[in-house]
Amino acid sequence: MTYAYPTEVNKFSDLFVWANTVTDGLFGIGLLLLLFLIIFISTIQFESKKAFAISSWLTWLFCSLFWALGVVSGREFFICATFVGISVVWLFLSKE
Repeated sequence: MTYAYPTEVNKFSDLFVWANTVTDGLFGIGLLLLLFLIIFISTIQFESKKAFAISSWLTWLFCSLFWALGVVSGREFFICATFVGISVVWLFLSKE
């Protein structure tokens, strides 16, 4: 299926919304997954539970921004919030 090039791009977020529409919602998810992996690999020098908590929390912050811009839907926002919850539980359960 072919899509027309964006003609009315007034803001930078309009380009993100267009790319998300063309890829059937995979652009936003891919961007969040890539961001999560980059942050996780950057913070792996700490324990893996702390690296997971830091990367999931920062990904959730970026997801909130993308959700406000209309790039991702509420489903991705909820998934990121769930990962933050899992990381908090993991940190508290493994506390020594």
